[in-house]
Amino acid sequence: VADVTVTNDDDDTAGVTIGGVSGHTSESGTAATFTVKLTADPTDDVTIAFSSSDTSEGTVSPVAVTFGSSDGTWNIDQVVTATGVDDAESDGNVAFTITTAATSTSDGSDNMLPVVDVTVTNDDDDTPNVMLGAVGGHTAEDGTTSTFTIKLST
Repeated sequence: VADVTVTNDDDDTAGVTIGGVSGHTSESGTAATFTVKLTADPTDDVTIAFSSSDTSEGTVSPVAVTFGSSDGTWNIDQVVTATGVDDAESDGNVAFTITTAATSTSDGSDNMLPVVDVTVTNDDDDTPNVMLGAVGGHTAEDGTTSTFTIKLST
């Protein structure tokens, strides 16, 4: 019987999958999560770094995830958490971005792959209040006036 040559074509495409955000964060500390995983088995460890576009509205943890080339974690969802930050401003619900860096690895096919940024909304918990200052004097029918100040508390 003659030898037979067989070629196994690799049909996996290197890439990154980002899962949907679980919801909003809030100034009371509510967190939102999303997942990240690779689409193909790398030949070396692959790292993706994360940062917040506005740390006064939200933070991100962990700041990086690594997918192992030899431990089989490349296709397992890694959870990333965005946590809302409290401020004293009545600024409404504010969107911020979890910025993702391109992949980093010594594996040529998986290095510098673009990764989609994730938008999160931090729900405001501050309510604007009006503060009235003391009234300075009395008014009268002859046109005497009185003054006072009005300002927002937040």
